[in-house]
Amino acid sequence: MVDHIFTYYYFLEEDEACLGTLRELLNSKGWSCADKKHLASPAKMPAPAYYELTSRNAKVLVLYCRAETKSWQEIRQEITGWEKEAAVIKEDLLGLVQVLIANEESWASAQEELIQPFSTPPLSFELMGGEAKRCIEARGKITYVARLAQFEQRHAKYFGEHLPLTELTMIRLQMIAQLMRDRNQVITKERIELDNRLKNFLHQDLVTEDSKQASVIDEYEKHLNLISSGYGKIVNNFSLVQDGYQRLTVLMEELQRQLALEPSWVINDETLRLLLLPFKRRLAELDQTLDDLRLSRESHQAAIEVIRSRIDLLMSKENIETQTQIRGIMETNTAIQRQSLTFQFAAGLIEFIVLAYYSHSLWKNLAPEAYHAIASWVQLLFVLAFSGNAVYLTHLIAEYVQGETHVKKRLVIFLLLMVITILAVLIGSVLMQA
Repeated sequence: MVDHIFTYYYFLEEDEACLGTLRELLNSKGWSCADKKHLASPAKMPAPAYYELTSRNAKVLVLYCRAETKSWQEIRQEITGWEKEAAVIKEDLLGLVQVLIANEESWASAQEELIQPFSTPPLSFELMGGEAKRCIEARGKITYVARLAQFEQRHAKYFGEHLPLTELTMIRLQMIAQLMRDRNQVITKERIELDNRLKNFLHQDLVTEDSKQASVIDEYEKHLNLISSGYGKIVNNFSLVQDGYQRLTVLMEELQRQLALEPSWVINDETLRLLLLPFKRRLAELDQTLDDLRLSRESHQAAIEVIRSRIDLLMSKENIETQTQIRGIMETNTAIQRQSLTFQFAAGLIEFIVLAYYSHSLWKNLAPEAYHAIASWVQLLFVLAFSGNAVYLTHLIAEYVQGETHVKKRLVIFLLLMVITILAVLIGSVLMQA
């Protein structure tokens, strides 16, 4: 029947608790912890034995045993019972692979017993000195059934170290492919919704074009915010899909290198195509999604530019209207200022006349003898000088009080002239009366 059995359990590094429980159970059942160096010589490989392989953030627990007096079904049921006893469930594992190696004599019965129950046709590979078939069970468990004329050192190295790591790459590919399938469905649904919203906006744009200008601008700004938000989502989704596409591509290249560098494994082009077909299909789906997102991104970007240009156009029209109104206001203000200047001039003239009249009358009443002794033209000059100086001085004082400090020099000069004029009148009046 089956001569050699390998079982690979795949864990994440953080699942040390589950791995440790399974390791302790194996020790209690008489399994020994072997060194990978034993793989160099099949005759020295202890059985049953287990050891660990590490690859980046994952660990592989490899179990090896010989059939001896037990049948394949008995050994498999025994291992399954240990999994239940250790409370190892599917959610705790990244994957599970079992390899059943038969000799030439038991190969026919092994094929009939091991391969026929699988509904999916297995993939066939050529091995140095034999062959192997890869079968996928309903729950995702992988089973290899191999035929070897003689279990040699290269076969021990291949099944004990190379195949577990190759299958780990396959598990990573399947996990990323499944993740990208789910993510691709969500992203595609969201993209369709955003594209439909953009189409609705373009239709609504034609409807609201005849509305009031202020409401049109508000409507444009609201849609601009929505479309900008959609554009950001599309850009983010594009990055997520592109990252998944690159990761999937890198892992596929890594798997092909692993298959090509292993001398014990001979895989033809058709088998390689079937092995990689699910992942290439996923890449094709992601590539189509990237094209759709790229087109949607360009559509949203074009819509944003159109909306911005329309908002700028409407704002420029508003600015022109505002500037026209401001110009009208400025013209009105200029007319008012001109009229104000006329009124100020009239008020100043009236103030000058009133001040000249009352100052002349005051001088005549306070110093009549001096007033009659002074020539009339001198009186006129002093009255005009006093009145004009007083009118101008009041305007300077008003500007200075309002903060116009630049008039300070003129204020001082005319204040001195005022004082001099008053003193001259006083002194002249006193002298003339004496």
